[in-house]
Amino acid sequence: MRKRLSHLTPISRRQRLHISEAKMFGSLLLISAFFAQDQPVIVEGQRPAVEKKVCRTERSTGSRVVKQVCKTEAERLREQRDAKTMLGMGNRSNRPPDAFKPSKGD
Repeated sequence: MRKRLSHLTPISRRQRLHISEAKMFGSLLLISAFFAQDQPVIVEGQRPAVEKKVCRTERSTGSRVVKQVCKTEAERLREQRDAKTMLGMGNRSNRPPDAFKPSKGD
């Protein structure tokens, strides 16, 4: 069954012009993006050294399953630094430990 579209207002000539302009602008952007890919990229200077990945076998705490994890040295150092930071943040609490709190009965 077809729905009736009588509740919609008709598009004016000015709105049709704006729609066609938007279509032409979109087509122009698409064409320019296509042709921009053909231009060569020239890079001067040295290429960055490709870091070699080092593979190690690791076992998760509480697991017998061993996994092989391959990471670059930079990734390993970053993870190590993040782990130390997280450990340090865990000890920085404004609340005193329960052992140093006064008892409520006194």
